[in-house]
Order: sequence, then C-alpha cells, then structure tokens
Amino acid sequence: MITEIRNYIKTSSTSSMIGLITVLALGGVFSLPMLLKQVSSSGPWAFKVSGKEISYQEFSRESADQQERINRFKAQYGQFAEMLFQSQGIDLNPQVFARDILIRQELLDQLAESIHIEITQDFIVQKLQDRDIIINNLSDIIQPFVFDQNGSLSQESYRLYTKQQGLTASQFEDKIYKGIKKALLLSLIKALVYIPEYVIKFQAAQKDARKKYSIYHLSLADYVQKERQKEVSHDEVRAYYDAHNSSEKKYWIPEKRIGSSSLITPKEYSVKITDSAINSYYEDNKTTLFADKPAQIEVRYILIDKDFVSEDGLFAYDFLIQKRAELVQNPSDFARVAEQFSVDPSAKNGGKLKPFERGEQEHALERADFVLQQDNAISDVIEMQQGYALVQSIKKIARTFKPLDAVRTEIKKRLIEREFKELFTDELKELLDVTPIEQKSELVRQFITKRGS
Repeated sequence: MITEIRNYIKTSSTSSMIGLITVLALGGVFSLPMLLKQVSSSGPWAFKVSGKEISYQEFSRESADQQERINRFKAQYGQFAEMLFQSQGIDLNPQVFARDILIRQELLDQLAESIHIEITQDFIVQKLQDRDIIINNLSDIIQPFVFDQNGSLSQESYRLYTKQQGLTASQFEDKIYKGIKKALLLSLIKALVYIPEYVIKFQAAQKDARKKYSIYHLSLADYVQKERQKEVSHDEVRAYYDAHNSSEKKYWIPEKRIGSSSLITPKEYSVKITDSAINSYYEDNKTTLFADKPAQIEVRYILIDKDFVSEDGLFAYDFLIQKRAELVQNPSDFARVAEQFSVDPSAKNGGKLKPFERGEQEHALERADFVLQQDNAISDVIEMQQGYALVQSIKKIARTFKPLDAVRTEIKKRLIEREFKELFTDELKELLDVTPIEQKSELVRQFITKRGS
C-alpha cells in the first residue's frame, strides 16, 4: 500500500504536498492582514484558500471557539497568562488563531481531494468507538463528556453540546468527518517517511545485538621486572621530579606555622544595653524575627466538576460565570448556592473552609483568596485540579507576634553581640592602620593582653 501511495504522490499531487508542508511549517511565522468580510453569490465569506471561500459564519464560529480557549487559559494562569503568550511570541487575537486553523484545515482537505482520499460512514463509526483516536485527533471537536460510561455517544449530552456550540447536526458531522480525514492524511504523510529495513536492522544490531570479544592477558610483573633491570640516570630522575612538582606539587612539603589564639568576649568591653534600645529593636524587627502565628483567611467556596453541564446547557466554566454575576449582586446567597451545587465536602457547611495560611491550600485557590481585599468579595472563576471554583472572602485574621517580655533576653543578647563586634573591629582596625609594620606584632600582643583571656 505504501508503494502505491508513493507512486501516486510522485505524479500530479507532488506539488500539492510540497505546498501543504510549506504552509504548515510557516503558518505560525507570517501574519496576514486583518481579515475583511467579503460577499459573493454564495454568501458572505472571510477569505479564500486556493480559490476556495471560507464562509464568514464558519470563521466567526471558529473565532468564538478560540476566544473561549483563550479565556480558559487566562482563568487557569491568571496574571501570568499574558507573559506566557508573549514569551512564545503568540498573538492573543482569536481571529488570528481561527484564521490559521481554517487555512490549515482547508489545505488538508484540498490535498485529500487531490489524491482521492474518501472515507466511508462505517470507517467513521469504527473510529468513533476508539477513545484514543478521539482524544488524540478529535478533542477540539468532541468533548469527553459527550460520551457515556460505556464509551457510546450520549444523545442528551450531544444535543446540549451542539446547541451550546450553535451547530446543526450536519455541521457537527461534517467537523467529525474532516477531523478523521485530517488524522488519516497526516498518518499517510508520516508513513511516506520511509526507512529501509536494512537500516533498521543495522541500528538494532549496533544497539542491542550480542557481540564477541577476545581477551588477551598481559603479565604486568614481566614488564615491571624488565624495567627494574634498566639503569635510571640522574637527569631522568630530575626531569620526573620537576615535571610532577610543577604540575601537581607532588613532592612539596606543606608549610607549617606556629601561632596562638586568644578569646575576646563582650564582657571585656562592658557593653550596656538600654530598655529603649531593646524596644526599638523589637519594633523594627517584629515582623521578620518575632512572628508568632502567620496571617490567615477564612473563605467559602463553590467547586464543580469540569464535565458539569447545567439544565439549560451551560458548561462548568460558563455556569460559574453566570452564577458569579448573580452572587456579586447578592453575596448573602453564596452559602445557599454552595450547598446546592458544590461537590466539595464543605458544601454541607455552605462551602465554608477552616481558616488557613499560605501554603496550606492549592496554589490557584490561595492566589484567588489572598487578593480579595474586602469581606464578602467574590473572586473570578478559577481553574483547580478538581474542577472550576468561585471563592468568597469571609474575613482575614491578622498575624500575631511574640510579646516583648518573652523575647527581651534574646534581643539584649543580639544587641550586645552587635555592639561588641563594632567596638572590637573599630579598635583593632585603628591599631593596625596607624601602626608601622615593624611595631604591629608588639602592639597586637599588648592589645590581646589588655582585652583577651
């Protein structure tokens, strides 16, 4: 089959294949001008690909899909979303995303048509029964919740999904058809990258095959005996000695010195610390050195699964967007909504969590909680590992500090050490800086006798 495809590709479709691969490779590099709405006899269109019109309705629908994906990304990464996109050189304009996707899809469709690739209804049904194919190739078209626990398409979920996406049944089926055809075409392109069997065998043999070795034993004792019988001249010894001394200091004798040490303590300087100094140090360093309990926050939160679909067809993210708008007007309803919809164990308590400090909850939840400045304020929708969530601030609990009397002794010791180091350093520095070098040893000895023990 591969040989037949290769022979066919070598004919009229070769230029189409090269054109497709070139456009796919450069699709993210070149930026086209802003798309304009055009009108032809068949209706409004956004742009053309090799003469084929892409309808403005299709372009608008794809732009809306991309806008939703961008919103989800921003909800997940918050203030860092813009930085992540900019670091990758990605334009956040949903129309640019939609344009590139539709152009690539149309080029693939035209290539498939030029080499006469057709897929049957039975083939589509077979592929839809394989969840791996759906996840890998159709995840942008079919969401996981559209299938029931047995892996079959759920008619109710399918109806809600197409309604929410504004798709007719024929439009939805067409997207599935194109998605499967795209996956098939890309797999054929990959298959065209042919590696001869002998190359594969050679690489496998080099890596994994057993190898034969010959081991030849040489007697070291024989060589040592021969070398010992040779005369070594004085010049050879000297050259060896100099070479190893210069490169690795092999024959150096470590330097040895004799000295004495003296212990000088703050007691020798009679350092005095006042109560005023202790009080000032406590106030200046209370937040960094003498914290007792860190700041905490108490909140309520609503958590719903990512595959949640409301009775009126809203998905989890959109449902919480709607609920947030209602709760901003009536914050007192938050506990009731949490009891009704939240899947977290705290729902039975109106979504109320125990007070917590930084580092005790999931990062996304903490980030939303601690930026809420006022009591009863409600966060934006946040994405967590378990699903989507809303958070309402109840109150903030300020951090507490150790009382001054409990740390007074510690502070006094710190201040004595600091004052002692300053006095000792200044005195010794003055002594060494102004004293002639020939007198330093004697003056240092006198200094140690005066201050040391």
